[in-house]
Amino acid sequence: MTALHERPDPQHGADAPTPPSGSAPADTSEAPAALSERIGVPRFDAVSVTVLFLAFAYLIPARYTFSPIGAAGRAGVLLGLAMLFWWCVTRAVPSMAHRTGNPVRRAALIFFVVFLMAYAGGLARALPFLEANGMDRALLITASLVGVTLVVTDGVPDRGRLDHLLRRLVLLGSVMAAFGHIQFFLGTNLTENIRLPGMSLNREFFEVEARNAFTRVNATATHPIEFGVLMGMLLPLALHYALHPPSARARLPYWAMVGLIATAGPMSVSRSSVVAIGAGLLVVAMGWSRRQRRIALAISVPAVLAFSSAVPGLLGTIRGLFTSWNSDSSIQYRTNDYDLVFEFVAERPLFGRGPGTFLPSRYFVLDNQYLMTLVTTGIIGFLGLMLFAGTAALTAYRIRRRSTDPATRHLALALLGAFAAAAAASATYDSLALSYSIFSSVLFVLLGAVGALWRIEQPNLRPRHRRPRAPATP
Repeated sequence: MTALHERPDPQHGADAPTPPSGSAPADTSEAPAALSERIGVPRFDAVSVTVLFLAFAYLIPARYTFSPIGAAGRAGVLLGLAMLFWWCVTRAVPSMAHRTGNPVRRAALIFFVVFLMAYAGGLARALPFLEANGMDRALLITASLVGVTLVVTDGVPDRGRLDHLLRRLVLLGSVMAAFGHIQFFLGTNLTENIRLPGMSLNREFFEVEARNAFTRVNATATHPIEFGVLMGMLLPLALHYALHPPSARARLPYWAMVGLIATAGPMSVSRSSVVAIGAGLLVVAMGWSRRQRRIALAISVPAVLAFSSAVPGLLGTIRGLFTSWNSDSSIQYRTNDYDLVFEFVAERPLFGRGPGTFLPSRYFVLDNQYLMTLVTTGIIGFLGLMLFAGTAALTAYRIRRRSTDPATRHLALALLGAFAAAAAASATYDSLALSYSIFSSVLFVLLGAVGALWRIEQPNLRPRHRRPRAPATP
């Protein structure tokens, strides 16, 4: 396996390595990467491993685990732990590690240290057996996710490979959206027919349920809410690669992916999906020019009308979810528990009750990730999570402001839109709960993608404008 960090791509502002004085020029055509591409051997690096991690998350239902390990024995979790070990090894070898500062890397490490402190705080109280198991499971899964972020941050070698990773992410999301369309129109979940050797079902499949006669789809996700939120997170990235395709021939396939993802989100028939889609598109549209907004509006209006005609009544059902919120029993069920939630927080305010210990089978469903973080990891853990997510969002915003390349600026904007979708939807369900593995996998890959984009594009970013110092008074 190669080192996490390779030399930057000369096309993106870094100087190519120069041969020693008096020696013949290096034959770059025989470099390992170029040679492997010339003879048709697939390139294997951090991007390849991360794509495999995403494929495990998207294509293997979260209910399948290696039974000796239990619920934490998902294929993606095990690969993420291996990636964390790989990253630690490269940090121990000076010639393999990238030593320059990276805000996303620092924030990820701070978040993990705070998580370990909350884990230690949970051990300080007498835990029932189920809660102790839940906390150990949360530790393994969080370590795996942080490992993925660190590998993506430090391991993506150049901009081309970063785009390759994100395009594969969109492609996997469109495959999931296609599964959702089949489930919506045929009323059957194809993932129920998946049988994986060596793995067993840790939980039963989510039963297809209806809302106002419409099937709520989940495809390979655990729940329709997770499916809809994922579509909202991926839509800004799909739009980016439709507007900035790798080639002219790829433009039409990426617009087809945009259509699949955009129409699959409402098929979850959930408020969270609408909130995620709206937040993501709002952030992306804020960065567009007036002409781009007019074109988008001109396209979206007939597209919505066509979708409404193809699926009569669906948009009206979704609108009713918002107009009847004051009489909706599900919303009242969530808000009625808030007083009890803050009692839990007051009992252990700093580091919480322990990550992964607030089990619905023992307590109740919170349906709010921010409250869940406060209860399980306390105020310190909540601030650590906000620092991690906020640093990534601020870094993407800085890239957007300081880059002169239109594609880079729009990619940073698309990543901001994905974060906005995730942040808005996290107020409506327990997004980082251990069962929602695809959401957390995609989120932590995107966090690492911002760190990689910052490192790769750093030489090309405009310097920050600083106010000139006032002359010293005599």
